[in-house]
Amino acid sequence: MKVLLKLAGAGFLILTLLACGLHIANSGTAPLPPQQAGTVRIATHNVHYILAEKTEGRWSVSDWHRRKHALDQAFKALSADIVAFQEMETFEGSDDDTVNLARAYLLEHNPGYAAAAVGDWWAFPSTQPIFYRTDRFTVADQGWFFFSETPDTIYSRTFDGSYPAFTSWVRFAPLDGSRPFTVVNVHLDYSSRNNRDRSAA
Repeated sequence: MKVLLKLAGAGFLILTLLACGLHIANSGTAPLPPQQAGTVRIATHNVHYILAEKTEGRWSVSDWHRRKHALDQAFKALSADIVAFQEMETFEGSDDDTVNLARAYLLEHNPGYAAAAVGDWWAFPSTQPIFYRTDRFTVADQGWFFFSETPDTIYSRTFDGSYPAFTSWVRFAPLDGSRPFTVVNVHLDYSSRNNRDRSAA
């Protein structure tokens, strides 16, 4: 029995080291390649919500003030034309999006960008904005749908009754006259495989 336990422990250690090695190998440190003329660089970033009523600790307002500079540096380093965000909200216990610290901060520090997939939070869930370069695009249309039995009902819960999960989307019109295109910003339920499968379908 001791031999089996030792073998199991060694196997677990080997798998852990392998996973760490793969993570490091796939992370890379190479800078972004130069952008090719006539292309669009699109990125996505889950920034995690801010708990407005929590003053200290993980995801609190003070934690936000510690990480906001790193978020801005990461955004600038992406050098993207379009960035689709998830969980960009200052959660105050409801769906109210009147205060959105992360969105306001990034827009203030990156004046060449605007936010689409936003609106009056009663009618448009604004926690998955899509930032875009205003010197390259205008917004032709925008919308959303929820991963639920009633996708057109705002803030409807996912298929198993869990937290709402949704998609925001934006139809962009390039200012150079090239063909319009749509960016779809998906955020699936992290805890339920069944919800993820049904949402993806």
